[in-house]
Amino acid sequence: MHVFINQIKKLVMVAGIAITINALVVPIVRAQPDDTGTTGTSTTSTNSNTSSGLTAVPPGVSSCTDTQSCLIAIMTNTYATLQSVNNIPALLQDITATALSWYAHDDTKAIQTMQGSFTALGNILTQDVSLQNSVAMRQQLAADLFGVQLTDITQPTNSPAILGKILNANELIYPTVLNLPPIKNGQASPYNYVKAAAGIMLPHGMPPNVLAGSSSGWTGGAQDQQNYLGYYYTVTSVESFDAYVLSSLYADNQNFQATGSALSPTQATLVSEASNGDWLTAVASEDLGKVLRQLLVFQSQSYVLLSDLVQTERQLLTAQVMTNSLLIANNMTNEGLLLAKAKSKNLNGK
Repeated sequence: MHVFINQIKKLVMVAGIAITINALVVPIVRAQPDDTGTTGTSTTSTNSNTSSGLTAVPPGVSSCTDTQSCLIAIMTNTYATLQSVNNIPALLQDITATALSWYAHDDTKAIQTMQGSFTALGNILTQDVSLQNSVAMRQQLAADLFGVQLTDITQPTNSPAILGKILNANELIYPTVLNLPPIKNGQASPYNYVKAAAGIMLPHGMPPNVLAGSSSGWTGGAQDQQNYLGYYYTVTSVESFDAYVLSSLYADNQNFQATGSALSPTQATLVSEASNGDWLTAVASEDLGKVLRQLLVFQSQSYVLLSDLVQTERQLLTAQVMTNSLLIANNMTNEGLLLAKAKSKNLNGK
């Protein structure tokens, strides 16, 4: 700050010297006689139709050919210089005010209110994730899912009773992909969860290559076989998409070694920093303009909200994918009928 003020003082001194020099030189220049024996002052007064002084000089001249025109050019350019010099104090005042505003601390109530609100918002998001991933919540949901008592999920400690009924129970529960399987010592492959959720573990009878006319031993009508072939193509394609979308859960598990959150470690760190009350307090006291500072606070919180929105959209997509899988599962009865009719003409009533 002291360096900046010293520079301003030097600039003012230079401007003062320039004003003094111009004040001394201009009258001397204007008093010199030209080739006609008249002074620059009288010539200037005649050409400009004014009495005297620097307030009514001829229009700006960039070149001259004789003494008179040169004097006019000097006067015009000097006058313009003096006008600019006269504006320096006002410009310096504006520059100083702007610089000081950047150094001023924000003492407005708006920034204080935003600090508290944004910190609370970030804490709520973190607390929600913590509650969702708590041991008690995960174990209770698992017990309700399988229709057993909570003790079947938790007891005995080293080998819960549920594992005697469903050995791969963890692989049917979502927290497993977050490395938070609720059942201790049970199988917990995130990949197996993805396969089950995508519906690709549902078996489908592979049809022969009907279009190529290969022999399969199926005796159903040609149209029935075509119907089943179309169904097989559709259901397989849908399951492939489901598995691909859900494989992002497995990818997150492997790449980020998920630590109990749908957010990656980097995202979790940024959310924590952007919501930290100490950081928001530091922003309010840094040497920045008040408006810019408030914009920065809003920008930091936009990442928190955007991260939460992205996770919500991913969950909605996941839910839609699982709906596709459930529709496939519910259609297995119809699939069986189509398959039976394709294999045997006896079911066609012909």
